[in-house]
Amino acid sequence: MVEIEQVVRWLKDSGEDEAAGLAKSCSLNWTWASLMSEVHGDRDYDRWDVSIEAPAQILKAVRGDKVSVATTIEAAVRDLCDATESNIIGSLRWVPKLSPVTRASAQEITEVTRRAIMDILSARNWSGRLSETEFLSRLYDLDALPSQDRRYKNAAEDIWQHRVNNNDGEPDWVFYDSRFELLSGTDREFLRFLCETVHPVVRPDTTQALEMVGLFNNDLRADGWEVIRTSEISGRPVFNAKKSAQIIEVFDEPTGWPKVDRQLGELQLRLREAVNEEQFQSIGHLCRETLISVAQLVYDPERHPGLDGVEPSKTDAKRMLEAFVSVELAGSDNAGIRKAAKAAFDLSNDLQHNRTATFREAALATEVTFSTVRIIAIISGRRER
Repeated sequence: MVEIEQVVRWLKDSGEDEAAGLAKSCSLNWTWASLMSEVHGDRDYDRWDVSIEAPAQILKAVRGDKVSVATTIEAAVRDLCDATESNIIGSLRWVPKLSPVTRASAQEITEVTRRAIMDILSARNWSGRLSETEFLSRLYDLDALPSQDRRYKNAAEDIWQHRVNNNDGEPDWVFYDSRFELLSGTDREFLRFLCETVHPVVRPDTTQALEMVGLFNNDLRADGWEVIRTSEISGRPVFNAKKSAQIIEVFDEPTGWPKVDRQLGELQLRLREAVNEEQFQSIGHLCRETLISVAQLVYDPERHPGLDGVEPSKTDAKRMLEAFVSVELAGSDNAGIRKAAKAAFDLSNDLQHNRTATFREAALATEVTFSTVRIIAIISGRRER
């Protein structure tokens, strides 16, 4: 789906600098509303309701003397949505954007614990053998995050300038940077960051990683959490978070595709929270969006010709992925793998269009989508040791 960063870029390119400035602090929340079919045609369209979440000051402005600017932002959202070919907007409204302080009240891992662990990481180079930008790029889309230095376009350029080129920032800057919210944000994001600091790619010295995990757990257990070994890569441990007696999957091994990883995380969240048919059905549609994102990343029309002679549209994930797999796994030795990949695509597609969705269908669609993404990640080389 369209993201606020795309809207801001579009507005800037259109010369609407004031609108771009206001939109930069907003976010878009897309809620699937219904499936619509083209009259006298065979195309389906997803209709979405969109909320533009705005901080109090901006919301007051767009409801007061900046109504025309609000209309410009809304038009940009609609234009970019139209460009996706298979999505249309139903309702579009402005709503308050919740402050991070509201979310902090739901934290189980306290500020006391977080600061203690931050001290541990600050003393041991939190990014390990990677540069700070390389480490953060495994977890965040730095190109989409804003710069805190007006000379630079985004967080990637900002961080490189101050931590690599000039090296004029404090070593523990990341823990107090509002873009990452490690001190005030959710437990999930904090634990996700924590586990990444001891990932084998980041910290290949197993002895050092185990020592750090022990120190983490000395503080985390007071809040009912601990970090444990859950798998291995090349004989080295991979860690995840556990609460009470049940392992909580804080995050799956990231693909390194920021948008795809965000969509997979959103799928897990929605599946946990869904309670009615409409919410279960919306999970199927997010599955489709995830597969479209993956397909657009790996498909190359010059390298991957369509199997039926038809060039896939930008949203035809099935054709794009089938063409990709047929080329990258060519030959009789790979016939079984091609068949398994195609079966995953087909099942995911069937489940996405189920009009009477239940938890079982939504869970199956999610599982198949995760499996399909992992298959593509392996084929594309993003799971190489």
